[in-house]
Amino acid sequence: IESFKISLQNLIVNIIKFLLFLFLGCLVPGILLTNHLTYDKSPFFQRLFLSTIIGLVLITLVFYIISFIKINFLIYGYLLFNLITLVIKRKEFSFSIDKNLNLPIIFLVTLGTIFQVIPTFQSTLNFSYGLGLWGPNTHDGIWHISLINQLIKGVPPQNPIFAGEVLKNYHYFYDLLVAVTSFISGISPANLIFRFYPILFSLSLGIGSYYLMKLLFYERLTKLQFKIASILGLYFVYFAGSFGWIVTYIKEKSFSGESAFWANQSISF
Repeated sequence: IESFKISLQNLIVNIIKFLLFLFLGCLVPGILLTNHLTYDKSPFFQRLFLSTIIGLVLITLVFYIISFIKINFLIYGYLLFNLITLVIKRKEFSFSIDKNLNLPIIFLVTLGTIFQVIPTFQSTLNFSYGLGLWGPNTHDGIWHISLINQLIKGVPPQNPIFAGEVLKNYHYFYDLLVAVTSFISGISPANLIFRFYPILFSLSLGIGSYYLMKLLFYERLTKLQFKIASILGLYFVYFAGSFGWIVTYIKEKSFSGESAFWANQSISF
């Protein structure tokens, strides 16, 4: 029971730290930039989505630049700048939550997020045999944790599997995002890659997909048609796969081929 209390306390503390990081490090600069791209009556979740995504990209770029010139501690100055900006321009940070929330869409996004997070959530948790890693994370997860720990130290990172050599020609910007999050919040990279960011990205996938469909089809369809189209669209975004499964079954009589067309499916998101 005492161990459960400690774990629960750590979880709550980590959630608070992650939300504070998102708000001050990503949402605040994202809102300032998107205020010039959207209008005040834009839906709450649309503005939240755009601001968060832009803020995530921005803080990753900032951390890359200051880490490259070996002054990554200045990332705290970036947060301080965001805080001062928030105080000065607080009137620009006004949101109004949609009065007519689309409950079927909210339910589908929530269900889809749970579905996508299931394969990753248990990785690096303690089991009777030690730390558990599931599926491709038995290899990829260990690699990314190692790489993130190197990126926390600086850019360019040392190759985690070849001591003394700089890692070249590798796409590590997502790992850099996790590194800056861990550097600021103190949350372990494992918790970020397998729990916090999968939830955030899966929610963002659903919210972004819905508003993209709304932008493309809302004025072309009747309300009923758009409602059906958006529900089906989100269902396929979260739960459908490619024809890779069929191709593999025809050729090899087995159900695999998840990345047959060089595109990962929803279950491995």
